[in-house]
Amino acid sequence: MTQYLAAFGNETKSCSLLERDFLSLTSTELAALASFREKVDVVAFPQLPPDHIVSELALMQALSFSEAGAILSHEPSRARSTRSRELAFMENHLGPWAPLFAERLHRCIGSGFYAIVASLVDSFVSADFARLKASA
Repeated sequence: MTQYLAAFGNETKSCSLLERDFLSLTSTELAALASFREKVDVVAFPQLPPDHIVSELALMQALSFSEAGAILSHEPSRARSTRSRELAFMENHLGPWAPLFAERLHRCIGSGFYAIVASLVDSFVSADFARLKASA
């Protein structure tokens, strides 16, 4: 709990969990993000704002599972369509701000559990973004 409060609960040195605090998102962009989340049918963590790191990672998980399902069902058109939505989301949201989030979290916490989480988020998002760009 101490590390969590050091990372996210200290107003003077806090690391925000919201994309809007890293990139300038308008209210229209936030509404579009919420609408996209509903269309993808992400049901995990409905109480969180659509630009919360957990919300955005859950959205990518749902899209990835949908793509995998399309591949396993031999539906290449649906797989391509889903991959295209993944890439657009990655280009417009997670791709630009996840590395900034991870860097700030490292600065806020230094080392320990959340530093490892920051590295994992950065590595995973970067690898997935590279995979999506390569398949475009």
